[in-house]
Formats: sequence, structure tokens, C-alpha cells
Amino acid sequence: IKTNLISKISESTPKDTRIGNMFQDAVKKGEMAHGEAASGLYKAFDSRLNASNVVDLSAVQKSATDILSKYEKIGAAPKGKLKEVLDLITNAPAKQNFADTQFLRSNLLSISRDLGKSATPDSRAFAAAKNMSKLVDDAMDSSAQKLGSDVYKEYRNISEFYKKGKQAFNNDVVVNLMNKQPERVGETLFGSGNVSEIIQAKATLRQAGRFDKSVKPDDVWEKMQAGYLRGFFGSKAATNVEGETVALNLMKELATAKTSRSFGVMFSPEQNKAIAEFGRASFLALRNKPAGFGTLAPIVQASAVLDLASGLAGGPSTNSPLLDLGILASPKLLAKALTSPRTVNMLTKAVGMNPKSPLYAPLVSKIALEFKTLEEENK
Repeated sequence: IKTNLISKISESTPKDTRIGNMFQDAVKKGEMAHGEAASGLYKAFDSRLNASNVVDLSAVQKSATDILSKYEKIGAAPKGKLKEVLDLITNAPAKQNFADTQFLRSNLLSISRDLGKSATPDSRAFAAAKNMSKLVDDAMDSSAQKLGSDVYKEYRNISEFYKKGKQAFNNDVVVNLMNKQPERVGETLFGSGNVSEIIQAKATLRQAGRFDKSVKPDDVWEKMQAGYLRGFFGSKAATNVEGETVALNLMKELATAKTSRSFGVMFSPEQNKAIAEFGRASFLALRNKPAGFGTLAPIVQASAVLDLASGLAGGPSTNSPLLDLGILASPKLLAKALTSPRTVNMLTKAVGMNPKSPLYAPLVSKIALEFKTLEEENK
């Protein structure tokens, strides 16, 4: 029965791939919506100017031709991404509007980002893309300044909107997460314990929700919370059923500075408090477990921790009757139940049972009655 329970708990853990996909899809939607919004602002800006050849790209193009000249002197030619960067610059008109120049800059930044995260980056192409994108940015700014203070102020507002969004979706933390396989997203973000990275990821989700209303940042983050806790404590339950309890592991982890810092930004104060209370109550209960209690309590406890994680974070739940009974808000009552061999026996059966079984509902009813009795006895 122990093996079946561990298997059941393992199966109930939400797939890391699904959670990673949710995060990456939200970021992609937000980035796309931001790009479309920025493009619309630059086009509207051009329309108000009523001029098509405003941005002077001569300095940018001179820089590109200087690189080409160096290759010509040695009888060679740029290849790969470097050629792509130089072609983008040399094929552009010497003067063009802001919207088209913005599109050019976005392409250069995209190439730079892809090269930066490559396992074998082309250093020359990377340097050229970064330099050219900066020169294009400078050209846009200097061209806008020549149009008068009021026009320049409007341009700066649009530019700030564009750059703020770019920073939200193209910072090192998010680029790294987007480059991971979906199943590694949560592990990469939460496993490091780096508070600043967690804060940045949350901020990016908020920005994604701001630009694309179909993105629900709170929902995505809640499921990432639940997935993290389930993986974190579920794995401990699966490897320590004969030794330390889940509760003891939980208490130890919460006492470390790294976990405390991470939990401080990953979970709300209310969530942190509930998790800590559950750990303390369960730990105290198992210190006084009756004879013959065996190793089943830690396993049932593991399922309770997983449900607690999901219930607190609002994420998907296991099929444990603990959540069905709504008793997770009362760690003390749970602690009492885990010291009752009769109750643990019923919980053990329920955790390992298919919820669609005709025996499941009657068993849950019996457990509910048992909990009600325990609650009355301990008032």
C-alpha cells in the first residue's frame, strides 16, 4: 500500500511542462501585444508629423560600410548573422520615417538577443548588432530633437513606453527562462533562490497582463507557486517516508535564510503563515504518534502538504479527500487526525482510491464524520 500511495502522490503533481508553457505563453503574448502597441504609436507619430523622410541613418550606414570595407581589403565577405545585420542597415533608405526605423531597431535587437543566448555565439555579429541598434536609437533621438521641443517630448514618451516594455520582456532573467525547455522554467526560477530574479519574473507577468488582457498574471503565478511547493515537498515525501517526516523537512527549510527570502517574495504573508502553521502542527503531532502508527502517516501527510500548497495558491489540486473536506485551513485539526490510527487508515484508503470509484464518496463521508467528531472532542 505504501508504494501505491507514493505513486498516487507522484501522479497528482502538476506537470512542470504545463506550468512552464503557461509562463512562456504569457510572456510571448505580452511581448507581441507590446510590440503592436509601440508600432501603432510610432505610426501615429509619423502621421501627425506629415513627413516620411525624417530619421537620418547616414551615420549608421557609414558604420556598416566601414565594416564591409575592412572585409574587402582582405578579399573576404561577411557571412551568417553578421551579413544579415549589415544587410539590414545597407539596404535601408538613408532617410525614413520613425515607424520603419523602429522596425529596423527591433530586428537588430532581436538578432542581438538570439546571439546573446546562443551556446556558440558569433561574437562579431553580436557586437555589430548591439552597436547598430544603439546607433539607430541615437539617430531616432537626434532626428526627433531637431523637430522642436514639443515634438521631441512626445517622441520621448513613446520611446519610454517602448523601452520599458522591451526591458520587461527582454531582460536577462526572462530571456533565460524563455530559452529553457518548459519543464525547466519553475526549477530555474525558484531553484536558484535568487529573490531579484523571482521579482523580475512576477513583474514581467504583470506587464504581459497589462498589454494583453487575455493574460491572467495572477492565475499563472498561482499555478507556478503550487507547482513549486508540490515538487519541493512532494519529492521530499517520496524519498524520506521511512525517515524524517515532511513536516520536519518543511520546518527545516522554512528556517533557512535562503528559503525564507525566497518565500518572502514568492508567497503572500497569509500564505507563508498558513504553510508555517501547518508544518508546526504536523510536526508536533508526529512527535507524539501512537505505537504502531508506522510510516503511513508521513505519506498521508505528504498528500496533505500538496493539497495545502494548491489550496493556498489557488492552483490545481490532488484528489486527496483532505481538500474535499475543506479541513486544510485548520492545521490543528489535521494534526489531531494524523495521531488517530483509525482516521489515518481511512485517509490512507481514500488517498489511494480512484475518486470515480463507487466506494470513494461513502468513504469520504465517513472521514467527514470522523473529522466532525474529532472537532467536537477538541473544542
